[in-house]
This record gives sequence, structure tokens and C-alpha cells, in this order.
Amino acid sequence: KKVIVDPKPTHKDLYAGAFLITPNAGEACEMGGSDNEVEAAQKLHEQLGGHVVVTQGERGMTFVNGEEPYHIDAHLTEVSDVTGAGDTSIAFIAHQIASGEDIPSAMRLANMAAAIAVRHPGCYQVTMEEVVQEFRLFNK
Repeated sequence: KKVIVDPKPTHKDLYAGAFLITPNAGEACEMGGSDNEVEAAQKLHEQLGGHVVVTQGERGMTFVNGEEPYHIDAHLTEVSDVTGAGDTSIAFIAHQIASGEDIPSAMRLANMAAAIAVRHPGCYQVTMEEVVQEFRLFNK
């Protein structure tokens, strides 16, 4: 089973051996002991042994797994409320990984899902249908 964690810095050592952790930029810096979230994510990968996807808000997401970091820019959109964007990201990443997708592919879908979520006030439940429609709209 693949354990995927939305981590909190105070519990860092509990995540050793997890398949994937998804800290935001601030959490990554705090957990990895660096002001640069990508360097911090690389340290976390070395210390904990799993993959790391750092969510960076309007700057996108970066995947670290011991090789060259893989970055995708944010799917830009008008922002109403960022509540739940990180939760939406990890949920879509986990869903795609469980469906057999690799992490970079999962990130691309999660990025679109988070963009949909932030367009709505409060915590908005994004559907796969919305993400597919968004993907088609922007990939014509």
C-alpha cells in the first residue's frame, strides 16, 4: 500500500517510509531546514526516503524524488478563496496514483483541480468531470 501524507512539520519523523508527502512551501522549508523549498524537499527525500511534492500556490508544484526536480507551473485562474486548495491537490494526486498514474501526471490533474477549487468561496468539492472539462478547455 502507498501511504500519502499531507504533513505537519512537528510530526516530521512519523512520515519516514511514506510513499509521498505533500507539504506546502512553508511546511517544506520548516521540515527540511532550508529557506528554499526545493532544497528542503530534497533534504526531506533523503531523510524520510519517500517522494515529495511541494505545493507552491500560484507558483505551481515541484516533485522531488532524488533525481532532477520536476516542476509544473500553476494553472492560472481567478482566485476567490484558497480554502481547501491543498486538500484538493493531495486528494487528486492520491486518486490518480491509486488509478495507476505516475506522480508528474497526477500533479498536472491536481493542479487543475486546485485551480477549480480556488475559484469558489469556502471549501469546494471539485469533481473529476470538472477537471476533465477544464483539461479539454485548456488543451485544445
